[in-house]
Amino acid sequence: MKNLLLLVFLLGVQISTFSQNEYLLKLHSFNGESPKTAFSEITRELEVSHRYINDSILTFQSPLLITINEMAQFVELHGYEIEDFQILTDNTDKPINNSGNVLKNGNQDCENATMVCDAASFSGNASGSGTQELNSSNKGCLSVEHQSSWYYVYVGSTGTLEMTISPTASDDYDWAIWGPFTEATANANCPPASGPVRCSWAEGYGDTGMGDYWGCTSWHWFWGTCNGYGWITATDNSENAFGNGWVAPLNVQEDEVYILLIDNYSASNNPFNLTWGGSADLECTEVPLPVDLTAFNGQNKQGMNLLTWETATETNNDYFSIAHSSDGFSWQEIDKVSGAGNSTEVKNYSLEHRNFPSAINYYRLTQVDFDGKREVFPIISIDNLKNRKLIKRVNTLGQEVDQNFKGIVIEYYDDNSVEKKIY
Repeated sequence: MKNLLLLVFLLGVQISTFSQNEYLLKLHSFNGESPKTAFSEITRELEVSHRYINDSILTFQSPLLITINEMAQFVELHGYEIEDFQILTDNTDKPINNSGNVLKNGNQDCENATMVCDAASFSGNASGSGTQELNSSNKGCLSVEHQSSWYYVYVGSTGTLEMTISPTASDDYDWAIWGPFTEATANANCPPASGPVRCSWAEGYGDTGMGDYWGCTSWHWFWGTCNGYGWITATDNSENAFGNGWVAPLNVQEDEVYILLIDNYSASNNPFNLTWGGSADLECTEVPLPVDLTAFNGQNKQGMNLLTWETATETNNDYFSIAHSSDGFSWQEIDKVSGAGNSTEVKNYSLEHRNFPSAINYYRLTQVDFDGKREVFPIISIDNLKNRKLIKRVNTLGQEVDQNFKGIVIEYYDDNSVEKKIY
């Protein structure tokens, strides 16, 4: 089925003969793979050349004319999700204005929200709600998440912030924005603990946002019909289903961080286009995670499995939970190690595990905040099979043989395990 879908996709892509188009692709995550492995898998069928990987960003050339939606579908077929996709140049080698050609999908969960970085227009989409993070304390005018996209918005200069969300089809998009926060506090407030500063849950299928909108400026005193249209500045901060889709602009200050949720109430999988307005500029900044883990390693040392990990920074960090598994599926917590709370210095931690089977042992590290929020880090493994000692090796007749014997042998180890092998 997957190969059939790939064929359908490729048949739909236009080919520009004897020319090259240049693209930029960034993924939300690599699902435990290296960037090189993930990008190689994705671009294998795309006739690419000049493929360069810089950290988590891939630039490449291809004679194929690939649209934003085509690339999003193609990446999804391989089990990944796009964070950013841009068409850098066309076949004339001229730079392309990416207004409307930038795909910047927000993460489905607030903790890993996508940084907007600038005031350029972009397209976004979501296929689900992730973890339901709206509740009675923070949802404001919204209800629950349907197909949600979370973003961080960093203010580079003081002014007003306006926004227009335009569905690409007849879909009902709702949204809310929380803040202001700082770089240091944004992640700790994601998901937010209190209500939004602007919110729209208006029923309808057109544009929505904050700022000026086109509407009726004069009504007939008797018939109630519109006598004239013009630009109107919204003055309300929040609206329910009976609203018109527009609320007041935000007055923002330099270095403030806001959290934006855009939700496709129609759950149609159709994307939206977002355009910024107002006098404020938007820029990039790093919103640090509660714990910046720089290393998590394990090794067998003098009969024990030694686990070590290192953090560069910690925010609101209560403790680490360490779980063990012998099959990678069933987990049991073996210990907890207290965190540093808040720290901007490198911290090193270690744990000794002594009671483990002679097998490949798996370890999972989870960081827990004081407020109960958790972050699970990638799993590591230690091969303890090589620690066993071979007692004897026999053939199928029960005769003891050495390592040069060819055929079926039965091996007995000092941990009482027995294995049948063919050499």
